[in-house]
Parts: sequence; C-alpha cells; structure tokens
Amino acid sequence: MRPIRPEDEPLWHELIASSSSESIRFRFRSIFRQTNHQMAVKYCTIDYERELAMVVELREEDRRRLIGVGQLITDLNHETAEYAVLVPDP
Repeated sequence: MRPIRPEDEPLWHELIASSSSESIRFRFRSIFRQTNHQMAVKYCTIDYERELAMVVELREEDRRRLIGVGQLITDLNHETAEYAVLVPDP
C-alpha cells in the first residue's frame, strides 16, 4: 500500500478497465466507456495539501497491477472531506 504516483497512469487505466459499469458508477457517480489521459492525470496526480490517494499494488512475477485505490479529498478550509474507494470486480 502506497500513495498513487503519476507514473501509475497505465496501471490506473487497467484498474478501471477491470471494473464493472456498476462499480464505476458507484465510484465516480457516472458511467463512462473509456478512460483517457486527462482523466488519469486528475486521479494520479495528487495535491497533498487537500487530497490523498492510496493504492494497493500487487506484484506477480515481473508484472505490477493495482488491486484497489482509495481517495480522500478535503475542502479548501479542511473542514469537511469526502472519500471514495474502488476495488475491481475480479
């Protein structure tokens, strides 16, 4: 378990691709068919003053993959926060 990094973008795309439409809708409150670079930048590049995203990475032989991500985002005054978690369906 570690903070997400910008270089995790390919792994983030794989994580989303392995999730069902229902899981995506629950996590993002909308449904989309494909991810793109602009979306990935938003979720893989973190402003540590207001947010934190932790991933669980699994290493199998020479392959890495993300098996979950949790994100916490605060308002500008750090008075309230919201969080979201995504674990792919498999």
